[in-house]
Amino acid sequence: MFQACLQRVFFIAGLAISTFFLTADRDVAQAAASGADCSTSRTQSEMTACLGNDAKNADALLNKNYQTLMKQLGAKDKTNLRDAQRAWIVYRDKECAFRTAPYQDGSVAPSLIAACVTALTSQRILDLRVQLNCEEGDLSCVPHKQADADKAVKPSQPATAQKTATQKLSGNLDKGTCTQAIGAAKAKVLVDRCLEMSGSSHPPCNAENSCRMMMDEIKNGCEQSGAAAPQYCKDYK
Repeated sequence: MFQACLQRVFFIAGLAISTFFLTADRDVAQAAASGADCSTSRTQSEMTACLGNDAKNADALLNKNYQTLMKQLGAKDKTNLRDAQRAWIVYRDKECAFRTAPYQDGSVAPSLIAACVTALTSQRILDLRVQLNCEEGDLSCVPHKQADADKAVKPSQPATAQKTATQKLSGNLDKGTCTQAIGAAKAKVLVDRCLEMSGSSHPPCNAENSCRMMMDEIKNGCEQSGAAAPQYCKDYK
């Protein structure tokens, strides 16, 4: 029974991964080749750990391609991509929940979920790479507008510039939970802003994380948004 489950999991994950790496960059393919061979797993825990690692690697590559594409888009298109990415994350989670629901009470469930996440993430990477590698004039692609289009001339700041978010907050922003550092109310503000600005498939927008972790995510999102960034982004320079 265990071997049959193994075969099912590897078949599901293998189809998408094989297709993905046939079109991926050479360095990506080499990285995949050097990874663990999950088919050698002999126990459920080994298989779960191995497939979980595959899912993490796929997620890291997804975020890399997402960040690269964001840097090449104009302000409005950046907002559209961030919205699309958030919607895709919701779809991914619900789709994998649907596919694995019949097995949710079994020990193989985590492996099936990881395989599903890897498969859908691999397809999403392909979608982003299509946008990254479009030829000029291809109407199926969003035109690339380098950051120059977003960099409107900003008035010089007076000597007494506004305080940054770090300067406004007291407490240890780097260690412990954000709630412990600055209180629940202020931590919630950071969580909400983090969720608004992040396009990551696993954003660190949780009050149990450090404030610094969320502030860095907000800053990154603000930089990517260019002229479309919310007003509060000026505090995260």
